[in-house]
Amino acid sequence: MKRQLMDPPAPAGGEPGSTSARRNGCGEGVEENPVHRSALEAMFDSMADLLFVIDEKGCIIHVNKTVLQRLNYEESELIGRNVLDLHPEDLRGKAMEIMENLLSGRQDMCPIPVVSRDGMLIPVETKVTRGRWGGRDVLFGISRDITDRVRAQAFVDFQRDLAIALGAAFDFEEALDILLDAALRMTGMDCGAVYLPDESTEELQPAFLKGVPEQLLSSTRWGDSNSDGVASALKGGSVYLTCDQAWKGKRGTEFLGEWKCLAVLPILHREETIASLVVGSRTLTCIGEESRNALETIASQVGSVLARLKVEKALKENEERLNLVLDASDSGFVDWDVTTDTLRFNRRWIEKLGYDPDKIKHQMEFWEKLIHEEDLPHAEKALDEHLEGRAPCVEIEHRVLTAGGEWKWILTRGRTVVWDKDGKPLRMAGTQTDITKRKLMEEALEQYREHLERLVEGRTLELTRINEQLQLEIAQHKRTEEQLLFQAQLLDNVREAIIATDLDGRVIYWGKGAEVLYGHASEEAMGRGIGLIMNQQEQPEEKELVAQIVESGLLKKQSRQLRKDGTFLWVDMAVSVATDHEGKPFALIGIHRDITKDRDAEEELLRLSKAIEQAAEGIIITDAEGIVQYVNPAVESITGYSQSETLGRHMRFFLGEDRGDESYASAKKVLETGEMWKGDVVGRRKDGTGYEGRITISPVRDALGDIVNYVAVKHDVTQEVELERRLREAQKLEAVGTLAGGIAHDLNNILAAIMGFAGIAVKRVSEGDAVWECLQEVLRSSRRARDLIRQIMTFSRRKDRVREPVSLRLMVGEVLKWLSASLPPSIHIYQDVKIEEGRDAVLADPVQVHQLLMNLCTNAAQSMPQGGLLKVELEEVVLPSATSVTADLPPGVYVRLSVADTGCGMDGRTLERIFEPYYTTRSHGDGTGLGLAVVHGVVKAHGGEIRVLSEKGEGTTFEVFLPRTDLAKVDFLSGRAPRP
Repeated sequence: MKRQLMDPPAPAGGEPGSTSARRNGCGEGVEENPVHRSALEAMFDSMADLLFVIDEKGCIIHVNKTVLQRLNYEESELIGRNVLDLHPEDLRGKAMEIMENLLSGRQDMCPIPVVSRDGMLIPVETKVTRGRWGGRDVLFGISRDITDRVRAQAFVDFQRDLAIALGAAFDFEEALDILLDAALRMTGMDCGAVYLPDESTEELQPAFLKGVPEQLLSSTRWGDSNSDGVASALKGGSVYLTCDQAWKGKRGTEFLGEWKCLAVLPILHREETIASLVVGSRTLTCIGEESRNALETIASQVGSVLARLKVEKALKENEERLNLVLDASDSGFVDWDVTTDTLRFNRRWIEKLGYDPDKIKHQMEFWEKLIHEEDLPHAEKALDEHLEGRAPCVEIEHRVLTAGGEWKWILTRGRTVVWDKDGKPLRMAGTQTDITKRKLMEEALEQYREHLERLVEGRTLELTRINEQLQLEIAQHKRTEEQLLFQAQLLDNVREAIIATDLDGRVIYWGKGAEVLYGHASEEAMGRGIGLIMNQQEQPEEKELVAQIVESGLLKKQSRQLRKDGTFLWVDMAVSVATDHEGKPFALIGIHRDITKDRDAEEELLRLSKAIEQAAEGIIITDAEGIVQYVNPAVESITGYSQSETLGRHMRFFLGEDRGDESYASAKKVLETGEMWKGDVVGRRKDGTGYEGRITISPVRDALGDIVNYVAVKHDVTQEVELERRLREAQKLEAVGTLAGGIAHDLNNILAAIMGFAGIAVKRVSEGDAVWECLQEVLRSSRRARDLIRQIMTFSRRKDRVREPVSLRLMVGEVLKWLSASLPPSIHIYQDVKIEEGRDAVLADPVQVHQLLMNLCTNAAQSMPQGGLLKVELEEVVLPSATSVTADLPPGVYVRLSVADTGCGMDGRTLERIFEPYYTTRSHGDGTGLGLAVVHGVVKAHGGEIRVLSEKGEGTTFEVFLPRTDLAKVDFLSGRAPRP
């Protein structure tokens, strides 16, 4: 067969058959001169690759110096030897087959390794070309040593497998086993251990051992914190020792004993030593550089994984201990009274959140404000589902704001424990647990997992890029044809940012629009994976995404992408598949459009809508004619009318039933001038109850300045108005009392003189005399005036008397016993005492309390001239907080006295004035009008509160609340506590 002769190969870094090789060759039919051949041999000896010159029989006739150095042969040992002898014996047939393929052009590289003189396999990639040497036809074989590449790939695979194994470890002990096994395999050591620092003794204690005899451990005692090796490991340094080295321990200078070599490496997490890795050998005498690098790499990469597993182990143990503590105490429990919306936590839990248990509000509204706004809807939904019976319990994770401004993750669990007869929940109980550390650890674990994926992906991509570079020159012609076709298709799709990748996801075109959109210059992006701009948390892996596009032929989607500066943007993308002349896919073409501003506008509108929906004030939007177009949920809570019932109504509907038209006309007059209108309205809810509101209406203008809408904000001020009315009443009574007290004091001085002189005069006149009768009438009238003045003094609180514990049970019994003998038989007396003996005492003036009971019972009897029922009740009540009924009373324990009758009752106008002095509904001369005024003064003087419930024709009930005292038992006969 005729052979085609070729020039000698190019030096290292070039390819056989290149132009440079031809310039250095001898050429066909021309014998090279000695000078030229000497230069060629010098050039070959400078090559980093192994070069063989082989005759037509396969025998070696020349090698460069690299062959002699790498294979450890003398030149004389190789000359004349068959080149196949340098391959492993079992692969020589395969090598001959590949050699034929190389010469025929069916294959471009031989991957079979060569064997050195000492039997070591050296991985190489060999290429063969024809040429001339020494005036005859030869083959030039160039073998490139790829040992470093193979070793690097093996180490990358090892790192990946270790990361995957540690990530899948079930517990801390399993992770230690995986770590130690990997370290021994990579270094060839035969024993080792993982030690953990003991914080109390500052020494390292063995946590996991493999192949270490117990006696060897006790003999070396390297765990001593005073030793050089341990001190270095605890401070974050590595130590490598051999059999001729020693360090200082508790027993002085110590040697390795049975150990031939030893390595101590710290495992760090956030610059802190969390463990120490120890490997040793009883056979190897030293630790090589590769083994040291492997150990350093392992120790540097497993710190966060061990820290996570260690924390998880500690968390599990802490959780078990916490469960025991919670079983034995009330720590972390919550109690919710659904009917009153009262929320009670145990003190230790409130203190843990940084709040003062004695100062916070125990209302659901207060605690809702502490929940993070992003978590509140989810929490409310879970609670509603449980209260409505759609979920057996509540279990939610949410953030709570502490007093120090820190957000803590809380796990809340709870369920209903009390229901009413209809199955409606009345009370819930549950627990709260701080899971902040767990959340942080989960985030850290996720970040570490992503880091490992990026690390493996980056190194794999780097090795792939190196392999592709070797094939670049061979595929240049074919790629040129494909790029011409690709560019023609690309021009047809040019719009905004254009990006093209090959089928492996590597960027092959990066347009100017892409540079502006993503911030990466074309030089930075070319050849890199499309993951450069992908949001890894929300999109599939590169290969998976490419496969989906190739299968479907077209991808259109909106997604968040990543800029060079680390910020995200929303992109509307369309990706299509580019095909060659045979219809085969060879690239992907993507067109990206920035839609970030559009998405931001949509999200802003959504946030505004949620804010209006959750506002506490009622918000009403009308058109320019005042027709309601929108109301938020707060409007329903104020008026009782649902959204469907209010839409389409006129704004007058919200301005009061009596003066709606008038208020609207006033508002419209102001609003048409472009100003804001405010006003107070009195309305009626859907259930018929009245309410008072304060409303603010503002015009909304378009770009031309025309009014297109009105926005009204309505606030329910019913409770504020009621409190203002009660304040005015209290101020009026106080003013009247002050005036009455001053008048009574002056009258008392005048009356003393009248009674004194009248008493002297009556003693000087004989009984039966006309003057004596007149003086007796003066004395009787004076006594009545004196009693009247005493009542006035009592009302005005100008006279203080000694207070002592008084039993209301005994006092009520005494008064009712006296009344039963004096009232007509048509009036029936009913006594209902619900309070235990010894718990009914109040600190009071017995005379004034007696007068209070007499006045209330007498008024009740006089309101029933035709007879009826007089009912007196006595019970103990606990007031948790101020209410609309007892707004002036602090929380505490009170005795409630109730006096009710079935008489004529009172209308609203009468109820407003019943406590005014001298006001009476009886005929002239029948009563002084001071009875209820005195009752009011007595109650207020004793720190209590009184309220009246009455309707015309339905009777009247007086309720008196007096603070209960816990002093000594009250004397049974007198109703008073015994004096010391």
